[in-house]
Amino acid sequence: MPIDDEDFESESIGDDRKLQLFTDRYEFTRRFAFYLNEDPPPEQILYFFGDGGNGKSLLLKHLEFHCCKRFAPEVWQKWRELPDSQAAEVANFVRYAAAKTYTPIPAVRHDFGLIPIKEDKPQDRFYGLLMLRRNIAAGTKKYKFKFPNYDFACFWYLLNKGESQATLNQLFPDDVAELVAPVVETFADFPVVAQAVAVLKGIDKLGGIKRAMKLIQNRLGVSDEKAD
Repeated sequence: MPIDDEDFESESIGDDRKLQLFTDRYEFTRRFAFYLNEDPPPEQILYFFGDGGNGKSLLLKHLEFHCCKRFAPEVWQKWRELPDSQAAEVANFVRYAAAKTYTPIPAVRHDFGLIPIKEDKPQDRFYGLLMLRRNIAAGTKKYKFKFPNYDFACFWYLLNKGESQATLNQLFPDDVAELVAPVVETFADFPVVAQAVAVLKGIDKLGGIKRAMKLIQNRLGVSDEKAD
């Protein structure tokens, strides 16, 4: 089922009374903290399940706002060794830890239960990842994450699929759309991958393409080896 929108409306912890009063669920908080702080991290996906209305959405919000913290190894070692019976102590430490003791971990929500609308298809193997990519860009701006390989692969796929410039701009963050615009304009007359490959083989004769690619490479800080 979809995440309850009402539970996620407020992004301000101070204004969210339910989040302020959240309590219990100590074992879930402890388990979540273990997933974030183990080194190497577990390869399994952590998931919670239960009937509708039993607090899953509020638990997710609690974990997002209070528990996305990675502690220094020397700090976490003490708490990871506590037995299961002391889950409450571990959970409260994680929730109220001093800022100087941990590194905040950026987090975004991806709701698989949303009704698909146009290109917003949360369960689609291609468009679902693209939604997650946009949410990461919008929700973690201060971290300035870059995904040049993924962005250009998706952009190139959609371009050859025949998507319009307006749709491409809608599906990608503004900075990505701005970077790939010169390439889109250059390749506008070559919508088929095979044709574009033939054009790239003659890149020495098409200085425009080379300059556009170099511009994007420099803007992204990508090495010559990676660009090749």
